[in-house]
Amino acid sequence: MLRADDAVEYLLDRQLLRPQHIVCGQVDVVNVSRRNIDFKVVSADGPAYVIKQGIGAEKVRTVTREAQIYQFVSSKPRLAGVAPLMPRCVHFDPRDCILVLQIRGGADTISSYQRGRRAMSVRLASSLRRALGLVHEALSRDGDWPAQLGVIPPYGLGLHRPDLVALNEATAGSLEVVRVVQQSEVFCRLLDEVRDSWHETDVIHGDLRWDNCTVDMPSGRSTPAVQVFDWELASRGDRNWDVGTVLGEYLVAWMMSAPFTAETPPEQFLHLARHSVSSIPRAARAFWCTYWTQRPFAHRTGAMDSALVSVVRYAAVWLIQAAFERMSTSTELAGQVVLLLQLSLNMLQRPREAATVLFGIVGD
Repeated sequence: MLRADDAVEYLLDRQLLRPQHIVCGQVDVVNVSRRNIDFKVVSADGPAYVIKQGIGAEKVRTVTREAQIYQFVSSKPRLAGVAPLMPRCVHFDPRDCILVLQIRGGADTISSYQRGRRAMSVRLASSLRRALGLVHEALSRDGDWPAQLGVIPPYGLGLHRPDLVALNEATAGSLEVVRVVQQSEVFCRLLDEVRDSWHETDVIHGDLRWDNCTVDMPSGRSTPAVQVFDWELASRGDRNWDVGTVLGEYLVAWMMSAPFTAETPPEQFLHLARHSVSSIPRAARAFWCTYWTQRPFAHRTGAMDSALVSVVRYAAVWLIQAAFERMSTSTELAGQVVLLLQLSLNMLQRPREAATVLFGIVGD
């Protein structure tokens, strides 16, 4: 198994780093593991990389899938416009399941970028919309995808009815989220409806959380440059899920920035959040409206309203999934998690109202 101490030597052995990069400048190795063993290696005077290693049958499968996607895109001239929106795969070792991606050294995740700002960036929302729109249209038009791509429905669609494997792997805190959802028959019925509406007509990313997107401002550009990482869960699915994930992340970022303490009156929690809720509609509209106009059937009467309802419902499911993940290291429900679940239920019950009030978007 590759360790942080081995990362630089691994890159040197494969001539991805040169000795002068180490001698002449600082090389930082940061553990950025989440699903897999991941290291970010940045050299002050040289290239920057992410090294991913999948351990165990399931993680080997998903890292291999990601490598196949990068290799597929780079091999297709007609997908040349998509390649800059992804990191570049410079090495893949299928035996040890080690994937090396070249990244922009000065880039940061959208989560980190937004964390330092009170208002949600409209320019960033527009850049993310352009990137996602291009990815969806280009990848879904290409019918020559490997058979291994398959279908991986988001696990959030079935969290209210988990199977034995999910129950055995979940922590006590995550199971508490499931328990809260299952206590509401209305919640479960609405989630069943969302799950039944899922379809596999497009190629989607499947896990478009802000931690999986990077942003930087290259020299000479007036708008942020966005790249999309972690294509492990890419599959055939419903593109509205990716859109709903992006919109859901605005709400997650807002709620998780609220200071929930015993000394803070409940009515002040969300008003004291680091992120301004009033800035979400402007950013959300910048993301949605232009993305929607790129859709080939955008002109059809009622099409936008139908898609918007689907997107908002998926955003609501994303809130449940985010709550489930955030409770993986806790045993008691945090105040923010309770509000995420309540907001999710409200959005599922009144998706059109949620689109207007939370995101400033009105259907046709």
